[in-house]
Amino acid sequence: MNKKGFVFVETIITIVFLAAALLILYSSYRNAITEEKEKIYYDDIGYLYRNYYLADFLINKSNIHKIKDTNFEEKYIMEITKENVESLFTEEQVKAKEAEELVNIEEQLNVSRMLIVSDEVIIKCIDPNKKECQESYKGLSDGLTDYIKTMEIEEGEENKLTNYYLVTEYKEKSTNEGLKKCSSDEENCGTFYVSLKLDINKRIENDKLTIGKICKEQNISQCIEDNYDIENVEDEEENRSGIFHHDGNGEDSGNGEKEARDNSYRYGGIIVNNWICFGSDESKCPTNNMYRIIGVFGNNLKIIKSQGSQRIFGQTNIININSYESKWQNMIEEKAWNTQGFNKDGDALEIYQAEMKGIRKIGTSGLMYVSDYMYSASPRYWNEKRSNYGVGKEYNWMYEGKVEWLISPRTGSINSYAVNNVGNILENSKTISSLVRGSMYLKDTVILTGGEGTYEDPYRIANIGAVINDIEGETGYKEIEVKVNAETSEGKIVKYYYSIDEGEGWSEWKESTSASKTFEGLEPDTEYPVKVKVLNSRGNYSEEKEAEFVTKYKEPELTLEGKTSEGEIASNKWTNKDVTVEGKTSGAIGEYQEYYCRTSSTSCEPNNEASSVLDTSEGEENICFRTISTGVSKSKSEIKCFKTKIDKQAPTCDVALIEKDGVTKSNELWFENGVPLKITCTEEGPSGIKSCNENKNSQSEVVTKTEGENSFKVIDNAGNTGECTANITKHTWYNSRTRSW
Repeated sequence: MNKKGFVFVETIITIVFLAAALLILYSSYRNAITEEKEKIYYDDIGYLYRNYYLADFLINKSNIHKIKDTNFEEKYIMEITKENVESLFTEEQVKAKEAEELVNIEEQLNVSRMLIVSDEVIIKCIDPNKKECQESYKGLSDGLTDYIKTMEIEEGEENKLTNYYLVTEYKEKSTNEGLKKCSSDEENCGTFYVSLKLDINKRIENDKLTIGKICKEQNISQCIEDNYDIENVEDEEENRSGIFHHDGNGEDSGNGEKEARDNSYRYGGIIVNNWICFGSDESKCPTNNMYRIIGVFGNNLKIIKSQGSQRIFGQTNIININSYESKWQNMIEEKAWNTQGFNKDGDALEIYQAEMKGIRKIGTSGLMYVSDYMYSASPRYWNEKRSNYGVGKEYNWMYEGKVEWLISPRTGSINSYAVNNVGNILENSKTISSLVRGSMYLKDTVILTGGEGTYEDPYRIANIGAVINDIEGETGYKEIEVKVNAETSEGKIVKYYYSIDEGEGWSEWKESTSASKTFEGLEPDTEYPVKVKVLNSRGNYSEEKEAEFVTKYKEPELTLEGKTSEGEIASNKWTNKDVTVEGKTSGAIGEYQEYYCRTSSTSCEPNNEASSVLDTSEGEENICFRTISTGVSKSKSEIKCFKTKIDKQAPTCDVALIEKDGVTKSNELWFENGVPLKITCTEEGPSGIKSCNENKNSQSEVVTKTEGENSFKVIDNAGNTGECTANITKHTWYNSRTRSW
């Protein structure tokens, strides 16, 4: 994009006051050319001065280099307000009142609105209905929206890194006291817009830019990605040195067709500042702690020892991790190393592709790949075959002039690959002792604390990233509330990011300032993977952590019903009929199945699939049911039991004369007041006697009967009946005085 009207003036020191003075002159000119209440102006030179001052402050005194990581995930425009201004600064900068100073500058310059605009709003918003585009323009005036849409993208810029612009709106009017901030509904209030490219990868300052200067106190891996090209150089013979982005398009290396195409950032050439001190805080880094950065792979920094030792291939303990203090061990990332090898003589890309097909072995350390060595040369040599790679040895920072082992063995051979003493990559017998330099990956929580990357002043690092301790969740019928327990060793957690897989892959990250997030509108009784990451105030992300949660099954109401041929019967009630017990589920949403079990005890675990059970056996039994969902959770209702009591055997009774004075009288005798009889009832089944000749809850009864046929009835608790009879035929008077018959 053209810098519309911007003139670089090195001597602008007191820019605020100069701009204000110039604008007093412009105000009378503006009033002369318009009588409208509001007028839109584009890129007035005075406002460019103001924007330059604001941009200079943001780039040199804020943490604006990190805004693209946190503010442009779901939109292309970010407005700087009093409410969010502190997000542009580190915790230390806020304490130093840098954020407060920016607010004061905005007030002094009569800033109405200040935006950071990504050029993706032009490139990607051809479709105005795109969500990110609608979010970007939300709340902006028509004038400000139209102004942004006039921004032009340079030819070919679509294929480069995203560019950012400071777009500022000023609302002012001329008064006797000079220019005054105003609102649109005031008389003679003019609206003015101006833009200036914010070179976030490079500072506006004229001093030499380096990774060491820009990335201090920042995540080193991410900052190298953001600023990889600032130290790149080229000599007269087109030998390039620096950090090269391997995205395959060739624009960042000059040799795109031979790039690894893995989106890595690798140091290549001979003039590289990639020295790093690992495992020591001494002011002068010990030789044994000197490493060099191979590059950034994913989110991890890959380093290699600057000096090695002589060993045969395959010896263990390439790097003795346990020799480092725990704080250094915690910086090392376990990674999968490709160790199968290959049998091919190709260029850098062909070798890289062959190596990446190998067997992967998890470990904390290994050796450099053949492709690591090949890509450490100047890009012009990447098309050379490995067996002739010595032609670029003078432009390869990894070349040591010694036979050095590489991690890849040659397949189909007992030998392995090594760099020989002239820089070619050939087979080497595993029994020959050669140079070994251990390599490892560092976690993405590592920040740069100092150094310039030179041998005399190597990079110094610390691990002050964020760590997720635990992920918990509370599940509902159609929702999951995820709760994150995270901490950081310095600063504070400022952002939480959540993503869920609803069956079609991971969703876009949902950004939040809260340690909990509720996902709604989910399917019941379904498993959902959720992943989270957090960001601390130092700009460091945690590693992503995953957990799985299962939404609840809407628990049903389970009721039991018993029936006989005569109708319903209650639980725990005797009957002489077969009993059908049915489990009835109501209120459930989703698929389910009833299960039952039978027991003589009080309860059991239902494991037989059926919704009803017929009980024909005599005795007492508990038939228990439970409803279980057929989904992932196997949600279960409460176990409920129905007690069946069945007795199908009829009771019996017996009649006998009562003995008189030790003599049993026959039933032919008559007594003074009738014949005394004893009725005895017997239960054949399990339910017990309910009534013995209408005398309830008794198994015997004494009665007095006179002459004739007498019948007696017995009933048990299940409703079964039995009968017995007695026939009285004679009567004999009884003399009560003489006690004789």
